[in-house]
Formats: sequence, structure tokens, C-alpha cells
Amino acid sequence: MPCLPDYLITLTDAEFGSGSRATHLLQICLEQDKYDGNVARELVRTARGLSGESWPERQLAVLLLENQLLRIPPDQIREWDPILAELGVNSKPGSGIPVGELARRLSRLNRAHDAIRSTDCDAVAWGYFFRTARDISKLTLARYLFVPKEVVEEIARELEISQGAQTAAPGAPAMCVPADHAELAAYEAEILTRLCAGNRIYWVSEQCGSELNALVEYPLTSAVVVIKPPGSDVEFEIKRAGTRGPRRMDVIAERNGKDAPTSHRLFGGSLGWLGQREAESAELFSKIYRMVHGTECPCSRTVSASSVVTLPRRADATGSDLHILDYLTDREEFGDGFDETRRAMSICVAAFPSDTGVARASWEGEAGQTLRFIGQALPQQSIITGSSSFRLDRIALYLSGAGPEHYFGALGRHITRRDLQWLADSVLEEILGEVRVPPGRFVDYEQYLADAFRVPENRGRADANYISVMRQAGECWGTLLALRGFSDGESFVQRNVGLKSVWKDGNWQIRIVFMDHDDLTMAGSRYQYLWPQREVPGMLRDQVHLLGGPLSGDTIPGDVGALQGIYRTSSGVADAGVQSLQESLRDAYRKTQQQLDTNRELQNLFYPEFIARHRDFDRMVAGFLASDPAQIELWRAEATAYLNARGYGDELAAESVQAISQFRGFFERMRFLYAG
Repeated sequence: MPCLPDYLITLTDAEFGSGSRATHLLQICLEQDKYDGNVARELVRTARGLSGESWPERQLAVLLLENQLLRIPPDQIREWDPILAELGVNSKPGSGIPVGELARRLSRLNRAHDAIRSTDCDAVAWGYFFRTARDISKLTLARYLFVPKEVVEEIARELEISQGAQTAAPGAPAMCVPADHAELAAYEAEILTRLCAGNRIYWVSEQCGSELNALVEYPLTSAVVVIKPPGSDVEFEIKRAGTRGPRRMDVIAERNGKDAPTSHRLFGGSLGWLGQREAESAELFSKIYRMVHGTECPCSRTVSASSVVTLPRRADATGSDLHILDYLTDREEFGDGFDETRRAMSICVAAFPSDTGVARASWEGEAGQTLRFIGQALPQQSIITGSSSFRLDRIALYLSGAGPEHYFGALGRHITRRDLQWLADSVLEEILGEVRVPPGRFVDYEQYLADAFRVPENRGRADANYISVMRQAGECWGTLLALRGFSDGESFVQRNVGLKSVWKDGNWQIRIVFMDHDDLTMAGSRYQYLWPQREVPGMLRDQVHLLGGPLSGDTIPGDVGALQGIYRTSSGVADAGVQSLQESLRDAYRKTQQQLDTNRELQNLFYPEFIARHRDFDRMVAGFLASDPAQIELWRAEATAYLNARGYGDELAAESVQAISQFRGFFERMRFLYAG
């Protein structure tokens, strides 16, 4: 048995604890450079935790197992068979994962494997390897070694859980995790089903970390928890899961001296009626998207929602969980800030929109005030699939010079060279799919990133992925525009748009993901006609958050500007991406309109009046853009006559003509959509 160098023993003890099984695993793996089937089998047993190994030890065993398998020469692929059989992976052609494809997926982490194989391997290389072992979602074989039941049990250990009930939001569906969910394999589907069972409410705990790629992550500056299953490119989001500090949830009316947005007024929690809107809108749009394009929509979707019944008590309190009525009514139980919260509750009840679908109550007294608020807010928690914690604003920050200080500073961590390289590689991997580590000496974070983007393979992936996600964004927005839909910018603002690296067709591909759809609206599905004075401003805000431009006195870089910065595109590639977005937007727009004309199943989702008139607006906009601005009154008269002939009432005809004139800038910028 080889003797480990002192630095490696010290490092192992610091990472896994003195006397851990990790030391033995390293010894048997370093005994020889070639693949050893006996070692691999022992690693499988350890990774399954058959002798009570800890999760960190098991994760290390998985990464070491992958390291062992990657040592098998390409001409000896039959060496894989015994281990794959033990893992339950059927590698026969046509009935499982081909060995070549599996090896390619495992090689994604060569950035960690290559360093410890090097002759100049040192503490930095091993520290990086140990840190990579904590990224459980990136350990491909972990999905065969951590069963769903224990995964959900581990999630529960990292969070606090209280009682919920079937949501009281108007018209809310029961839990909806289809057994044949198109986006989920059986492994992820079982984890999701177990998470959703029992209407449990999950709360962030003090032991829940914010490290990227962890099984359970409380992303910095958020009020959600994300779940990244072992060996999976799927992510689940628990929205919302409370906040750290003296209380899990609060009620606010102001923030930073300004009125708080309605959706943020239940701080740390979700408004039930708003969550229901999000669930219904995202589900409808996803259904339409599949009908039109035959593919999954790049939008997150709600799979379950539960009303909050109880909350965990404060860490310094004893007793069972606290009912939400008592939590918001009892001064002693609530703690500091009670009077401010009560005032905010009164303001919120008076200010909640009238179209929530929730009847207002008139209970009196302290408890009555709380009941009025609960009855209007309907506090709930949703579980969402198809999300990404790698939002554009966070990616841009992490890829800047301020990224390490922001990330590690928030974690309260001292920054080492190993940490810097791991952060850079982790973020690059999410936007590129896989990363070729740049050659040369590591100097600093910014230099490392610059060198990484200069590596030809990385540069090629960056350019291709940028153009791809621009095309995806165009297809999504073009489909929504054809439905006369908008989100008031909410689904397209940088903080709600993410990138996700997924394994498909034997390669890593980058997907853009649009999230937070509580303002998503499609005219014709909610009401009979298009009312342009409401729809066009909502479309304009979507346009600015996607393409960039002025909005409410600020200049917004938009998703396009953010993506160009993230991928560090040249001017030529940047222009090609914009062209790709416009072309895919136009194609999706026309394809969706054609489906609205001919697809009976799609038509049944809308009011007949909307279907009959859905192309009228385009005809008016095209005429408007073709008209001489000096002859605008002539256009107005012709457009009004056209709408009257089509049976529009005077009010709707006047509004349509006025909106097109008023929002000339929006239509000028979208001229390519109406040409031809």
C-alpha cells in the first residue's frame, strides 16, 4: 500500500475528517496508474454507503470511480462491462448508454482528473479534485449510486420542514408530476414525486449552503432553494423557501424607500393567487409551444403548490411548529419588527389588486387583521422544474473581476487559488458545456478567464453557444408575440433568465431558460379581444429586457447585451447572434400564426373572436410602417375603416389605431417582423 505524501494526508483530514475512509480510498487508487477492477468494485461499494460512509466520502468514491474508468484504453471497452452491470447500466447497443458516450460524458471532468495524473501534482491539484467531488450533480455515475429515497432524505436533513396543505388558491390543480414527464428520466421523476408528496413546506436552514452545484443550494441574494440531483443536468426550484435570520417570512410594504413590488410583499414567501397565475400561464404557454414546435418550451413550470400552514420556530425557541395565524399575530412569537409588519399587512390588504380572484373579508381585531391578510395573500410554496440557478446577472457578475470577492465573501470564505480556478471553471462549464483548461501558469482570476476564452476549443464553443441561445430566445419570444402575449418584462429580465448545460444526443448543449411567469399573459386565452393599450406596453417591456434600450429613465443592456458580455463575443459574432435571433423570431412568429389558422386543437385554447381576428393587427402595423409619417391621418382613417368593416366596436378600433401610433418606436424596431 503506497504511503501518501504528508500534504495529501493533511489535506484529506481537513476535507473529510481525521480517520475518514477517504485516506484508504486514495491509497488503493494511487497504488497503480492502470485501471484495476477490484479497486473499482470497492469504490462502488463505498459510493453506495454500504458501510455507513458519509456523503462526502461517497461523493469522493464516485469521482475516483470515474477516474478509474477513464483509465481504460479505448480498445479495451469490455473492461467496463462488469462495473456497468454492477451499477445497473445496460450498455448494450440500442438498449442503454453506449460506452463511448458514457466515457465522453465522464471526461467532462478531465479538468480535475488530468491534474492529479500529472507528474507535478501538488496540494492545489488535489484540493481542486476534492472540491470537484462536492459538485454532486456533475458526478455522472452518482445517479446510479444514490437512490432517490436517500437523496430526498438528505435534502430534508439540509432544510427545515413544516406542515402545508393542498393549496387554497382559486382553481389551483393538485400535484401534477406526470409519470411520463417528457423532460425527466425515471430517476429525476421519482425524486421530484417524493419532494412533492405530503404537501410539505421546505425552509432554508442555517446548515443549508449557497455553494454552486451542491445537492441543495440557497443561491445568493435569493429566497428560493434549488435542488440539483446526483449525476443530473435537471434542476428543481422550491419557491419560496424563506430567508435566513430572525424570521423565516415577513410582510413588507416598502423596500429601500420605495413601494415594494406586489410579488415581493410576502417577503420569503409566495402569494398564492400570483403563484397560481404563474402555474397556469407557464403550463398553457408550454402546451402551445409543444403544439407549434414539437419541442419542450424553454420555460420553467410549476409541478406542485402547497399552502403554508405552519412555520418552524426560531432557533432559540422551543415547542412544535407555529401556525401561520399565530406567527403573524403573536408579538412574542414573532419578535422584533412586529409593529412594522402589522402596519405592512394593513397596507398590503388595501393595495392588493382587485383581479386576484380572492374575495375580500372583513374580520375584526388583531386575529381578524391577520386573517384578512392571509385570506388575500394565500401564502404558498411552489415546486418548479426546468429552472436554472445560473441567471444571466449572476453569470455576468461571476465572470467579472468582482466575482470571486462577491461569491466567496458572501460565503465567509478565505479565497485560495484552487477556489478561484474552480469558480471560473464551474461558471464556464455552464455556459460552454465543457471547458478546456488554458495552458500556462495561473496568475489571477481575470487573466485565467481571458486565457480560457482564448483556447480555440473554448472560443469555438462560446461563439456557437451564443448564437444558439440567441436563436432559442428568438423562437420563444416570436411564439409569444404571435399569440399577442407579453410578460411586462418579468419573464425576460436578466435576473429571471438563465443558462443551463444539458446532455443531449451525446453532447453538452446550452439551453436558455425563462423563469418567473406570474405576469405572463396571452390575449385571446384570457379575454376575447386584443386590447393594444395594455398588450403593447407589456410587449415593449419584454422587448427592452430582451434587446436592451431605455426604460423608465434607465438604459437596460438587455439579455442580448448580457449574453454578448458573458460570451465575450467579437463584433462580427455579436451581429451574427442578433441576426440569428431576428430570423428565428420571425420564423416562429409566422409558424405560430399559421398554426393558429389551421390547428383546431390550438384554436380551441382561445376565444373564437380572437382566432378570427388575430392577423388584423399585423395588417394595420404593416400599413402603418409603410406609410409616410406626414400622411399619418390618412393611415388612421384607412385603419379605422378596416376595423369597422371587420366588426370592431368604436372603442376597440380607436384604441388599436392610437396604440400603434403611440408606440411607433416599438414597431419600428420590429420592422423585420412585419416585412414581406
